[in-house]
Amino acid sequence: MNATKNILAEGFLEAAEKFPQRPALKINNEFFTYSQLLRMAGSVASILSGGSFKRVGICAEESPWTYASILGTLISGAAYVPLSPHHPAGRLNELIRICAVDVVLCDHETGLEVGSEIVVGKSLPEAPKPEAKAADIAYILTTSGSTGTPKAVAIRHRNLEPLFDYFYGFGFKETDRFLQPFELTFDMSVFAMFMAWHHGACLFPVPAAGSRPLNIMAAMRDERITVAPMVPTVLDYAGKYLGELNLDSLRFCFFAGDRLLVTHAEKMRNVNPKVEIYNCYGPTEATIIGRRAGK
Repeated sequence: MNATKNILAEGFLEAAEKFPQRPALKINNEFFTYSQLLRMAGSVASILSGGSFKRVGICAEESPWTYASILGTLISGAAYVPLSPHHPAGRLNELIRICAVDVVLCDHETGLEVGSEIVVGKSLPEAPKPEAKAADIAYILTTSGSTGTPKAVAIRHRNLEPLFDYFYGFGFKETDRFLQPFELTFDMSVFAMFMAWHHGACLFPVPAAGSRPLNIMAAMRDERITVAPMVPTVLDYAGKYLGELNLDSLRFCFFAGDRLLVTHAEKMRNVNPKVEIYNCYGPTEATIIGRRAGK
């Protein structure tokens, strides 16, 4: 196994070369092709490559530039640290310190206590076709801090490689439509984003405003989602609406983050008997989810 392989960035770049005009992302009712997202990510990567940035905070707004910033950070060889804009400034400054963040990328000035801040957007220059730089750490997440102080958990590319190798065997394809129902501070978002982008598929982030469980149900119906990773508790809140939905396009459901009960699986089966349901659970000791997903 190659410990320096930049598995997340390389997978996206390969898909962008193979499927430049296919949609890579739909956000705020707008599609972005792999070619468009690549140009945006390349402009971010070119700015970061000009500095000595190793750990890049990303203020995780609902914006195409947020996703381009994640990709640009990875392409530059740095690790990304998602920061929720819904957290108080004091909390974010604490996470910046704990994760040793060098710079924050955002779509507006935040005033956070960090050495450097870069506002990304349409004013960024276009960059030559980017190449992924060798990288060790892919991203850094923090624990909830239930014991008093949050802890930074660095996930390396070599941690992710066995996970992606395992799920390559599931037969995902470029025509798939992946649901992205998670906050970017939750590690299941990595599975949704990069499993889609490694196969040339399209990612559909779920709007955070309003009821997230209902938004998830609406997205699955309206966007004709084919691959849906989610937490089982979504069905506790919105499962009663499943019977009203046409989900005949759904091919896979991956449940993680909590217990998957038989009643949860039965609800999905009643809507679409052909859907493949996997209980990935995802204990703390695993990278994102368990590789031996139970069907």
